[in-house]
Amino acid sequence: MTVATACKTAALRLTGDVPSVIFGNQEKYARELADLANESARAIAGAHDWRALHVQHTLTGDGLAKDFSLPDDFDRLPLGVQMQSSWYSDCLPRLSSLNDLLDPDVVTQWGWILSGRTLRFERPIPSGATVKFYY
Repeated sequence: MTVATACKTAALRLTGDVPSVIFGNQEKYARELADLANESARAIAGAHDWRALHVQHTLTGDGLAKDFSLPDDFDRLPLGVQMQSSWYSDCLPRLSSLNDLLDPDVVTQWGWILSGRTLRFERPIPSGATVKFYY
């Protein structure tokens, strides 16, 4: 079943009227159905980890930067995402809060946290080293 077919079926059940075209139609009812379909699709995509939608991203350190902007098309990190580094023997540990960056008792070797649209690391990524992750 396509999205257009689902919209037409819903229209039939709700009003008994079936628009011939849903997407691109200028009639108010068809536009509302198209908007609802798009809103539902975004909610479904955001609520689940769809492997076909994952993209790998690589950060390259300069030895100074701790903060890295996320890609323009970034929406969310998949559940359980791991940061794979080229210099550290294990996955980089995820910090539980921004406060962990300030607390000397919580300091790890190479912790990271997502803060807004920035990926923040506890210490700078070494020059030429890389961190790879999926989003």
